[in-house]
Amino acid sequence: MAQGPRRAFLSSVLSFALAVAGVGPSAAGPEPPAAAPCPLSTGSPLPLPLRALDLAFLGPDRLVVLDAAEVALFSLADRHVTLLSRRVLPGPLEVVRAPGGLLQGSEREAAVWAMTSRSAQPVLFAVEGTELVERQRAEAMPFPGCPRGLRFRSGTSLIEGDVEGLGPGPFLDVAAAETPFAVSPEGLLLTAERPDPAARVGPTLAPLWPGLIAASLPSSPGQDDAVVVLAPPAATPMLICPAPGPVRAIAARINGDSARLAVAFDEAEGRSSLLLFDVPRPRP
Repeated sequence: MAQGPRRAFLSSVLSFALAVAGVGPSAAGPEPPAAAPCPLSTGSPLPLPLRALDLAFLGPDRLVVLDAAEVALFSLADRHVTLLSRRVLPGPLEVVRAPGGLLQGSEREAAVWAMTSRSAQPVLFAVEGTELVERQRAEAMPFPGCPRGLRFRSGTSLIEGDVEGLGPGPFLDVAAAETPFAVSPEGLLLTAERPDPAARVGPTLAPLWPGLIAASLPSSPGQDDAVVVLAPPAATPMLICPAPGPVRAIAARINGDSARLAVAFDEAEGRSSLLLFDVPRPRP
């Protein structure tokens, strides 16, 4: 993207992000500090052979991608992604107009729970070498602070489960962190520390450092989209990672004061592409 169009694109995305967060300029005070653009690690979007519903890192160069009917393990490089393994989720697969998906990964255990609104059961997969191996099935996905686990409401992309501090849902997305976060069906950011919704966000998010999250924008079709790094409860954008299409999934891997963001966005023909951003920890 040329410098002029890129600057205009970033400006329009920032204006939209500030508007939905409710922190635009006012006569009563100064404008909020300008959000910085995220450094892009990939030279161009990396095509994926499926439509991503969620992402999870299982190492610095291992990424799990979930679509409505299968889960896949990829090896990451700055200029390309390599498919290592893919596994079909258990059937029978339900017909869902707009399916949802959720991953809950553990890099330490080299394993990931996968659940979609089309599949009959959540499945635990372990990574053995370069292969995904099924280890367990369950009636609900285990989730911190949710004794009975998470499930999809039948025929929808809505997640149900009584998460401590957030209530029973339903949610568009939910993320485990020191303080759990979720997105309400109306697109409002929910946190355990603040019972009242703080900002309007998109349908996907990922926890970063304590007190910081990455979230997509509540963009309508045809609008600019991006991932913004927010500090709830004020939800003021601190970093902006532009995307050339609707953002469908975000994953983050923390390494000290830097983080790698994987962002999947919709492309044509029902597939997704991937952007990688290496972002510094924003300071107030």
